[in-house]
Amino acid sequence: MNSTTLKLVYIGFLLLIIVFCYVAFLRPMPMRETTGTVVSSTFKPAGKSFVYPYGANRGFRVQNSVETSAGYTFGIETPDVGNVSYFATELAAKNIHIGDRVKVTYQKRDIPFVWSRFWVFEIVPEKPPEPERLKIEAL
Repeated sequence: MNSTTLKLVYIGFLLLIIVFCYVAFLRPMPMRETTGTVVSSTFKPAGKSFVYPYGANRGFRVQNSVETSAGYTFGIETPDVGNVSYFATELAAKNIHIGDRVKVTYQKRDIPFVWSRFWVFEIVPEKPPEPERLKIEAL
């Protein structure tokens, strides 16, 4: 193979990667909603995560620590999507319990016939129906 052919193959490969990234992650997709039931709840305690400098010339840079907040990872079963998970901080998760019905806002990202993934953006507890109040009429 000559160098021109190799360059064309290389450019074609890069274009294929660009198209893949656009289709999978960048193209506009509609936000969808469905309802589901919380089937599991796992507590994740607060902690630290360490970010290490990389590269050949790190100089005198040291690792950085990043604080992570405590929260819950919820497993949600939905009729449309199947099983999905969602992480919420303690404050956001205080009104969500196992067995509750929730409204799930999600986006489906996919490459047709190859790969698909559901990204959950928000879960909101559904309010139970309010009982009918007695109407008392004045005589």
